[in-house]
Amino acid sequence: MPKPIMSEIVISRYASFLYLLSSALVIFGSIGIVVYIIFIVPYSRRILFSFISIIALGLVIYAILEYIRQSLLSNAYLLSISSIWERRIPEEASETDDIDVQVIGKITDLHGPVHVRIFDETPENFRVVRSGNNWYGEIRPSSIVKLSYRVRPSFGTHYFGALNINAYDNYGLFTVRMHVPLTATIKVLPSIIIDPREIVLNLSSRIPGGLSLTNRPGIGIEYFATRDYFPGDDYRFIDWRATARLRRIMVKEFEEEASLYILMLFLITPRMYKGVRGVTKVEVLSRIISTLSNYLAFRGDMYSLGYIIVSLQPITRFTGYGRGYGHTYFIRSVLSGIPWGAEFFFRDISKEFSLELSRMIRREKTNIIIFTDFNDDIMFAENILSILFTFKKLGHDIMVVIPHTLLYEEEIIELELLKKRRDDLIEPALTLHKIYSVERRDLINRIMELVRGYGFKVVYTSPRDTVFTIIRELELMRRYYGFG
Repeated sequence: MPKPIMSEIVISRYASFLYLLSSALVIFGSIGIVVYIIFIVPYSRRILFSFISIIALGLVIYAILEYIRQSLLSNAYLLSISSIWERRIPEEASETDDIDVQVIGKITDLHGPVHVRIFDETPENFRVVRSGNNWYGEIRPSSIVKLSYRVRPSFGTHYFGALNINAYDNYGLFTVRMHVPLTATIKVLPSIIIDPREIVLNLSSRIPGGLSLTNRPGIGIEYFATRDYFPGDDYRFIDWRATARLRRIMVKEFEEEASLYILMLFLITPRMYKGVRGVTKVEVLSRIISTLSNYLAFRGDMYSLGYIIVSLQPITRFTGYGRGYGHTYFIRSVLSGIPWGAEFFFRDISKEFSLELSRMIRREKTNIIIFTDFNDDIMFAENILSILFTFKKLGHDIMVVIPHTLLYEEEIIELELLKKRRDDLIEPALTLHKIYSVERRDLINRIMELVRGYGFKVVYTSPRDTVFTIIRELELMRRYYGFG
């Protein structure tokens, strides 16, 4: 629990004027005395006393100012050495949950009451939704200060900054600025936009025969059920206890895993960071991946996440394959750790991409789902797709999810105008955006046609529809493999 650090003292305009007045009075009185001694021969004690009084008044004003200043500095020094501050926040949260922040200060020793204003530095993209991240009031010796407020977070890893404290005297002449190094890190996991049960209900009507079970009777290690013996059953699986109890031969059945191997590959380009925080392509695709991993945990598949940040020095991360909600939590945590602070510059990383994909993919048939916008670069897209095609020839299945740039920009424009309460401008703004985006729309369509030309499935709809489309393809693939 750190202590405040004194940084500077600020003199108000009123105090500056009083300092200037006291200096002027002293100078004027001194000059008057000199002139009186030189030019006034018949000495008049009344005039001399007036000049001395002016000097004394200037000195009294200066002394009062210095007394107030030194008293405040003394109290601020005691505040800095005798107070202990603590910020309480969770280490992790979901971007759909508001976060309660509490700042507590314990003050043990002061000469007298001090007026303070406390301001807590929240991350740039967090929005205060209840109370406020500042507090103004009077603190006394042996008192406790509590600042509580609630913020709405944004996806990613964020840092709370220092706690800033301004101490004032009773007259507002001086301010002593202090800061408490209460830096803290919080991971905000991407939200899961659709419940897996809703997905099952939705897709059961779209897939003939409904969704199949991920596990079925067969050879495996997990117990499935006990049934009557049929000629030809392996005698090693006879359930002797059930046989003795029911007076007929019973055999055990075990689960045969009918799970897919799925690699969610996130190819992050510099363009995907552009836009308003909250609706950037990196954030929207992270929510889609988080939702998919949660569904795959519900279905019992083996899945993994790998991301590659396209830059001069590529950044890579791979979670490895796993199953269950614990693995989904790990994937969401990895997504929240995607770096945002640095300025990334585009470079064609086709060689690095091929090497990393070879490391991430399994020998068994793997469903590769790649999420990227190819940096809106047709040459880069062709290089990446040619590498993916070599893996397709090895028997792996590939799906490409492209966040439609114009679709997300239209969403950002609408969101910003709604924030400013200019609903009347939404329609004309979107119309102008479509007019001035003809060339880029053609480029996106060319990339999509290129993806289809390699025989890959391409998905580029809204986030919810993207989730349903991907999962429908996976369930049909499960049926095609003979698991359904």
